[in-house]
Amino acid sequence: MKNTNGKIIIIICALFLLALSGCNNETPDNDNGYEWNIQVTIPTTGVEITPPEPNVPASPTLLVSYELILGDILLTVPEYNFHFIEFMYEAFERYWHQFGFDPFDLDLPLEEQIYLDGEQTWANYIHSLIDEVIKQYAQARENGLQLTEDDIASLVEYELELLHFAVSRGFATTDELIASFYVDMTTELFMQFAQRDILINRWRADVMNSISFTIEEMEEFYYDNWIEIDPMNNGVRDTTVLSMDARHILAMLPNHPLPSSAEEIAATRQIAEDIFAEWQNGEATEESFASLARERTDDPGSAATGGLYSNIWPGQMVPEFDEWIFDPSRNFGDTDIVETDFGFHIMFFVRSNEDWKLRTESAMIARAVQEIISEVESRFTIERRPV
Repeated sequence: MKNTNGKIIIIICALFLLALSGCNNETPDNDNGYEWNIQVTIPTTGVEITPPEPNVPASPTLLVSYELILGDILLTVPEYNFHFIEFMYEAFERYWHQFGFDPFDLDLPLEEQIYLDGEQTWANYIHSLIDEVIKQYAQARENGLQLTEDDIASLVEYELELLHFAVSRGFATTDELIASFYVDMTTELFMQFAQRDILINRWRADVMNSISFTIEEMEEFYYDNWIEIDPMNNGVRDTTVLSMDARHILAMLPNHPLPSSAEEIAATRQIAEDIFAEWQNGEATEESFASLARERTDDPGSAATGGLYSNIWPGQMVPEFDEWIFDPSRNFGDTDIVETDFGFHIMFFVRSNEDWKLRTESAMIARAVQEIISEVESRFTIERRPV
């Protein structure tokens, strides 16, 4: 399945998605736990592992010959193939990073490869994703959503970045670069895709912002659906369980997990006190604490998040850590140095979470979004025809 073009294609996709992230300031917020079925803007993260190069998009086994019509919206064959390949790559990325395998077989057309639900082919699944996205775009247009001046400026900047990338790869134009990987695709069509993507994500943001629930509605939903919402709660409907969010900066004992001498313990405590004093003598905000944590913590598990651990359950952490954050008197911004077997933790309390409420809200949002998507699905009719 190896192909020397694979990495360049991934780089093009990464440039495209990074540029769109700058255009989409209203991308739906996923802090509530809801994840859209189709990620038209894939979050990009640092590459910790190098996946195998995916199947070649230009392979005859992956190209399709369809055009799609919805009202005055027309996806030509090159555009349809572009969507098809993008969703294929999204699936590859998801399954490789989550499960460690490539779901596609280059030797077979996707029409002959069974999707993981066992009920449809991969080709039919990707067709349905294209239908869903185009219907959402139609709904965005019907709602009167348009590109802003900032959107247009970001798209112009992105097109220039794409040209620079093309030249760096030995191409004279972006058309040559894009056409070398996507059959009959042009820069103009490529940028139309970007424009659609912005409006789709803005519609999704509007959807998320339109959803809210009263505490009474959440309690009723929880008690009606508690087994689905809280399956690990041992059959107990409990609306009192709290989880906590806290940040810490760890000054780890040098020999952990082996015993440390009194001198080593004292030296490590001094390191923690010096870091704590540095924070107190600065802005002394949560943001400055997070910044210091990224630079100074010895805990690799929380360095990237600025020392943040979210939704900590009772008993999840070592006893001294656990006792400090679950103190009933704890309030936002409380700080202290806590000693554990690991060393010394400079603590910053963020908040307590009513866990049942978080789970319930997430489930209610997922259901509400799915109802909106189903309504949009039913309102528009797509004609897909072979060419």
